[in-house]
Amino acid sequence: MSDFSKFRTAVSGFNRTDVVNYIESTSIEHQKALRKLTDERDKLAAENARLQVELAGLQKRLEQAQADNDALSGQVNALAQEGSDLAEQLKKSEEARQELLIRPAPQPEEPAEPAPQPEEPEESEEPEAAQEPSLTEKELTAYRRAEQTERNAAVRARRIYAQLSNLCEDARTRYMDSGEEIAALAADLSTGLSRLQDAFAEVQVIFDDAQNAFDDMQLPETAAEETAE
Repeated sequence: MSDFSKFRTAVSGFNRTDVVNYIESTSIEHQKALRKLTDERDKLAAENARLQVELAGLQKRLEQAQADNDALSGQVNALAQEGSDLAEQLKKSEEARQELLIRPAPQPEEPAEPAPQPEEPEESEEPEAAQEPSLTEKELTAYRRAEQTERNAAVRARRIYAQLSNLCEDARTRYMDSGEEIAALAADLSTGLSRLQDAFAEVQVIFDDAQNAFDDMQLPETAAEETAE
């Protein structure tokens, strides 16, 4: 039998001592429960404040990561444009090299009979062929230049590809780390808020039970008169 039922049946009714004792006992129990829930509420509120501070810090880190990502995107775009230019340069160099490979070699012309010239000293002039490089030498030089340009462009393209890969991997790692931390903190924050709501709900239940208990105490007029005296 509950304390309230014992109180209702004691001495075949109500008296002032029973009422006072019951109120004191109920009040003490409710105060203990209220203190416990208040302590829990304060603890959860402090934990919630701490989580809010951590969340604000993570949000700043996320904003910084987004700013870094924008900067990395600019670098990626610049490197991509440079890679496109190098690809175009490679294409032109390859076309020039292929053109040199398929171009037929110049045929030597048959010399016409020279007109009689007056004899001059041997050291007067050197042959024109010795003064200017032949067409074959020019083509060979152009071919070598195109080949070197192609090699340089290929090396630069590989370097750009490596830089792009590193930038993308760095950005992906930053986003994954920040996302995992924020997800974990959000879960902790949600749990703390849920526990805080439960604590407030229990406090409300205690007050409701106390109110209902006092409402159910319909004291007889004799007890009220005795109390008034």
